[in-house]
Amino acid sequence: METGKCIYCKQEKKLNREHAFPKSLLDKNLLETKYEWIIDRHVCVECNIFLGNELDGILVDASPIGFIRHQIEAELGNKNREQHATFYNSQKFQSIHPIRLFFSDPIYNDLIVMHEQTPEKSTVEGCFDSIRALSPQIVLVQHPCEQTLEQAVAEDCQKFNDPDSGKEIKTIILPSDKEYYKFGNTFIFPPKTIEQFKKEKQQKEFITQFLKEVKNVQKSMWIICPKKHKFHSIAASFYNSVSGEKTIIEQETFIKPELFTRHIKVVMDPRALPKIGRAIAKIAFHCFLFHYPTFSGHESIFNRIKKFIYNGRGNPAQFISEWRNYRSENITFDSSGHSYHGICFYVQNTNIGCMIDLFTGLLSRPFSFRVNLAGNTQRPNLRKDHEEYIPFSVHPKSQRKRRILQTDRIGLIQEPRRNEGILWFP
Repeated sequence: METGKCIYCKQEKKLNREHAFPKSLLDKNLLETKYEWIIDRHVCVECNIFLGNELDGILVDASPIGFIRHQIEAELGNKNREQHATFYNSQKFQSIHPIRLFFSDPIYNDLIVMHEQTPEKSTVEGCFDSIRALSPQIVLVQHPCEQTLEQAVAEDCQKFNDPDSGKEIKTIILPSDKEYYKFGNTFIFPPKTIEQFKKEKQQKEFITQFLKEVKNVQKSMWIICPKKHKFHSIAASFYNSVSGEKTIIEQETFIKPELFTRHIKVVMDPRALPKIGRAIAKIAFHCFLFHYPTFSGHESIFNRIKKFIYNGRGNPAQFISEWRNYRSENITFDSSGHSYHGICFYVQNTNIGCMIDLFTGLLSRPFSFRVNLAGNTQRPNLRKDHEEYIPFSVHPKSQRKRRILQTDRIGLIQEPRRNEGILWFP
């Protein structure tokens, strides 16, 4: 292992051979071949370990990008024990909660219902995990009398699925330290909160607090609890004690994930977002150094991007932004079962930029980012200088092709909270 000056700490140290892309985002068939994207003579061992733990780990284990990657790994049969534990057991990564999925549910008249995903034990090619509503669960809709229930639900769903609506899921703590969630007119009470309804006193407290008569306000309530659930008798007792518009759902009617494809909403801890941006910038910068060996990485024009990557200095909007690349949308798979991450560079004197499209072909609209590495890449007539495609494998019979997260945009809702009953994805 040779020594040299690290581009980040600027000290003479042992240098590391590092993947320009995080290894877990590269196709395993691509590694250890002539196409291996390794940068040499740039980053020391210590800085490489730090950046890998600080940024790459967040990107592949606590982001929507990581969610897609885990789905692909599972279909290819590469799901190991560590991935399984992180994926299903709500573990936190570096104090950052994994992303969380809510489903707007067509079976329940488009109510916003929390779901969980049960891992499929079968190793049959193209198999799915099961998706089911969280049980037991209470959904309560309160709305003005001049507004119908259908209008209230439609309004909430429209705002829920519009990332620019400014509406957030609010987490509210009850005196018992249990939590519930509020989005617009919808209140969602998860299993851990409903367990307290074992006692009649606690049922009455809920009724007094949430179901009391309020002038000009209508209330409708759904209790989701299948007959086979251990809390069914409690749910039925509570249901019978409540007057007004109510529904109890006593059976599982929804195990096919494709029913919910267009209704998936990603909820991500806001604390993860800055590190995800830095991780994308790191990919862009290191791929640039790989393809442009005439640059050492020590040039002063890269000082700002290196500080942003290494310790988050600067305004993220100055370096990275999401964008829409129409050329990379609705791409079909080739016969080999490969799809591609696309990356291209814009180099004009000291103005250097990069554009990245992750998981083209798998998503109708991939994760696309624009990264400013140096100078001003917003100048007009900046021409594309270099373009590369990095393949990743998808199972040829995968039913997830172009169907995962088919939303117009990955949305962000603030204040996700921990709860064992909520579905968390890494």
